Amino acid sequence: MKMKILFFLCALLFFSCGTKKGGRSPHKEKSDADIEKLFSFDSETFAVEERKFRKDEAEEEVEIDTSAQIDIISQIPFNCLNLFDSTDICELKIRQNLPKSLLVEVPQSLFFNSIQTANEISDFAKNNPASVRGIFGDLLGVSELASGTQKVIFGIIPKTARAVEFRFESPITNTGQILNHLIWKYNLRFETSISQDNILVKRKVEFDDGSKTVSYRFVENGDFVIELGGNEKMTMLLFKKSDLGYVRTRLQDFNITEFDRLTVSAFFNPSLDFEVKNALFSLLKNTEIYKNMDYVLRTFDDENQKNDLSDLGKDSIVIIYDKDNPIAFETAIILNEKLKNAGIKTIMFADLQERKQYFLDYDLAIGVNSADFSTTFLARKYLGKDFSVSEIDDLRLKTDLFEMKIFLCSPQKIVRRKNILSKLEVEK
Repeated sequence: MKMKILFFLCALLFFSCGTKKGGRSPHKEKSDADIEKLFSFDSETFAVEERKFRKDEAEEEVEIDTSAQIDIISQIPFNCLNLFDSTDICELKIRQNLPKSLLVEVPQSLFFNSIQTANEISDFAKNNPASVRGIFGDLLGVSELASGTQKVIFGIIPKTARAVEFRFESPITNTGQILNHLIWKYNLRFETSISQDNILVKRKVEFDDGSKTVSYRFVENGDFVIELGGNEKMTMLLFKKSDLGYVRTRLQDFNITEFDRLTVSAFFNPSLDFEVKNALFSLLKNTEIYKNMDYVLRTFDDENQKNDLSDLGKDSIVIIYDKDNPIAFETAIILNEKLKNAGIKTIMFADLQERKQYFLDYDLAIGVNSADFSTTFLARKYLGKDFSVSEIDDLRLKTDLFEMKIFLCSPQKIVRRKNILSKLEVEK
């Protein structure tokens, strides 16, 4: 479990590397009128909120409580969110000696064991080959490890105590995107620890420019909204309308701040016949499917295409989804019913296992990620190669189903700088 979370965090670092450097300014505390507007939404579009923004960070200094602890509980898994800003991670020395290899060296100031690192990546890749492909690209040996013919990734070679060589199946053309920041724990500003479903981000003693700690607890089951009410120091990420309604009626003194937007997407197996992909693509672009979901969401434009699924030439459509993600699960259930109503005889569901992703053993995969996540990572993870954005669109390999807001809810005055957990702070 620890290794799974560790490398999900590693993946998130690559996501954050692809984000825009700018960020929306944090919000001021909302007035009663603002909160009222927050709940005046319909299911088709985002609420039009009268939000008052702080001035740009460069123009206004906000006094921060450097002893504050931010404790977050959420049913949104870690791998949906950005944890660290790319500027918080140490710079690695990357040298390309051969067209298909990179030599990566960790700075002397940080502890590093190249053999241990190679073993950790191999251990993680046994159950999560798609994430490893998303992070590193076409690393030699991942296919053999996933199929069970090898016990380690032979494309990872420790060279010295502090340097590792990575070998790939094809020439490397962009060393900046690959291995830009190798491991999340080599962080200049934070010490991070993991225990089961908990993350603790603790600011190092030499940095006193923000809140002391941020902890994140993923709650798979249980009523985390009620749990929030029992702990006045707790912060929570919200994503359902019913959650917001509870806060409004029962926790009226709590502040609500928009934190991020998640994009729910469907990825198509590239080997599907074009006619099948076209028909499925057209069906999924029907925004009426999603308008009854209990989220604060924005649906995309309906293409109003004919949904002819009468003769797909397939007995069933296999949909996979992340079993730990309630958003992906609910979306998959809705799509399942829609496909059945369209005349598909059998819809097979499978939990989103990494082996299925890596070997493209599905027709349709439902993914939920921050709107700022890297398209490169997602293409590698779900589609098997580094497609360009235009190729993904032209080949109809991915379609964004809807976007949804998530909120921070807390009695504290939370200041956010970008949609990143390490940038959360408490205002004095």
